[in-house]
Amino acid sequence: MILVQLWDEIRIVLGRYYRSFFILIGMSLLMGLLSQGSVFDFRLALKEGEVSPQDIKAHSDLKVIDEASTERRREAIGAAIRDVYDFDAEASTSKIANYDKLIRDQISNEDKLFLSNTVRFAILKATIVTRLSDSRRPWIFRENPPDAVNLRDIGTGQETTLTKSMIESQAQTAAAARAEVLSSLRALKSTRKWTSNHFKAVQSLLGKLISENVSFNPVESSTRREEAKVKVEPNFLEVKKGEMLLREGQRVDKGHVFLLRSFHESRTNHFDVVEFLLFAALFAFITLVLYSVGRRNFKKFRMSLRDQLVVGSFLVASSGVLSGLYFLFRSAREASMVATMLVYLLPVGFAGMTLRLFASMEITTFCVILQSIAMAWIMKDPYFALMGLCACLAGAARMRRISQRMDVFRAGLTSGGVFCVMILIGLGLNTIEGQAFESAWIKVVLIILFSLGSGVLSAGFVLAIQPLLENLGYTTDLRLMELSRTDHPLLKDLILKAPGTYFHSFTVSQLAEKAADAIHANGLFARVASLYHDVGKTKKPQYFIENIKGENKHDKLVPTMSALIISNHVKDGIELAMEHKLPVNIIEIIPQHHGTSLISYFYDKATKSAENMSDVNEQDFRYAGPKPQTKEAAIILMADAVEATAKAMGNSSEDQLRQMVHKTIQRFFLDGQLDECDLSLKDLAAIGSAFLQVLQGVYHNRIDYPHLKQKTNS
Repeated sequence: MILVQLWDEIRIVLGRYYRSFFILIGMSLLMGLLSQGSVFDFRLALKEGEVSPQDIKAHSDLKVIDEASTERRREAIGAAIRDVYDFDAEASTSKIANYDKLIRDQISNEDKLFLSNTVRFAILKATIVTRLSDSRRPWIFRENPPDAVNLRDIGTGQETTLTKSMIESQAQTAAAARAEVLSSLRALKSTRKWTSNHFKAVQSLLGKLISENVSFNPVESSTRREEAKVKVEPNFLEVKKGEMLLREGQRVDKGHVFLLRSFHESRTNHFDVVEFLLFAALFAFITLVLYSVGRRNFKKFRMSLRDQLVVGSFLVASSGVLSGLYFLFRSAREASMVATMLVYLLPVGFAGMTLRLFASMEITTFCVILQSIAMAWIMKDPYFALMGLCACLAGAARMRRISQRMDVFRAGLTSGGVFCVMILIGLGLNTIEGQAFESAWIKVVLIILFSLGSGVLSAGFVLAIQPLLENLGYTTDLRLMELSRTDHPLLKDLILKAPGTYFHSFTVSQLAEKAADAIHANGLFARVASLYHDVGKTKKPQYFIENIKGENKHDKLVPTMSALIISNHVKDGIELAMEHKLPVNIIEIIPQHHGTSLISYFYDKATKSAENMSDVNEQDFRYAGPKPQTKEAAIILMADAVEATAKAMGNSSEDQLRQMVHKTIQRFFLDGQLDECDLSLKDLAAIGSAFLQVLQGVYHNRIDYPHLKQKTNS
């Protein structure tokens, strides 16, 4: 039962968040691929005979099979295996038993006449049979065998090892055996009547009757050698991290080339499927844990599906870039002493700085931690990943308020400064491998220059990627600063066609920025969005009170028509904003800055003129909404109403302004307009205080100047 309930809960979660799970799985698999180190890796290409440009040490432990020495050892073992010869004992016995028949079949008619003499035949037979049956020398080889062989009796299957002395005393070649028989025949007195032609005939006969009974077995010999080679354990070459491989000025030999290639191949040519899948699973699990902690504990930790896709893609891409540059710089550090510092030029801070352009610090921290974990695994250097984490967070923290491009470079220098301090501390703790310079000061200066250069590179990466983020619908601070300039076409139209609305929007922007800063919201965004919140009024500016001069056209319209015209400025504003390609989050402010609030002036006018209250539908006098979804949208909604009310009040005292602000905020709160924007009562109090500070500066009481009174009276 419990398992069924658990499965139902899992199905519900998967059904609700399956797209997010697909993004997580894809990101984790790509990170797992990067973790194998086979995507980006480079090495110093030294050839045999070249001179090493500097000292080269092992970057990690290595244990690799020494193929050359292993092969030499195997060949030596194989060569030590004795040849196998097969001994056929029945070969000589068969010839002895059939000697009479064999000798008559093998000789010519002329020789038969010669051997018809019984004595000659008996002598020849006795001599040949004696040699074939000689037990002291039973083995007849075709050629002289090696010093020691394995002799296998094919009849009994028994195997004997013939040593050199045994071969010398008990073995003989077929040619030697035939020569021995021929020599014996010559030694006999009875052979004196044998002519040279007769000896030639006998010699030919001996070649057919006396042949080898031991033959070389190439198949068995080769098989035994291969089996022996297979059993040979390989020779391993072990190198420890930090061990010197080549010294500066040393000539490169085959062994050095083999070691350098082995180090490279140990990183790049080994794709471990199990490790790949396990790291992907680990990365996915860590991501889920950190994401769960963020959602439960941080208010600003919110990511839409688009955010998840963009952030996940960015994490993979930035990790790939950093990995590629890291291996490239690391491979170049053998080229010269200065090149050893190239790895400190790595733009480690750009990921955090870029994320901070469009995401909260909470989300940025979450992503930077994930990337640091991945980089620690990919680079096999946890301290370097820790340095990157600190540099990223420091740079991201300085990106909170960006008003100009130089601010990005300042953030980059902050990141580089933190990176520099971490490097120096790491050298002191021996967690970083340092090259020996002639002067320690030169080394420190180079570290400072390269690490600050890392910060500058990070800033350059951020500025390069900014347009891409904006095309994806994100609004950066730099883009907001561009939109705040009055030369934007929409603002220029607003100034020319509806100047009253523009000055109203400008004042609202001051109110909104001050209030947003008071509750730690995005003040820059609130200010810029306020400038565009009423751009729809440029379509019919004469119908809005701040632009009316002289006759009020609403006096001739019924309240419902007036309310329709007033509410349509929201729709017109959205159309204009989309036409001018304003960021999505600014466009969203236009309908939210009124929410579903009541157009109270015309609603009151309608109720007063109506004979029956049931004839007035309140929904006809409400904006379409939606209600404010963010703190900034709610602030702009309240600032819009507060500014309009304060202007209508004219010169007012501080108490009057305070009461007005309080009543306005309370009205929206009771009307439910603030239900969806995550504002607390403490935030509302801070917003009210910020509004009051701005209003006192804009709508303060002014003294009466006597000379102005005199001119007026006259």
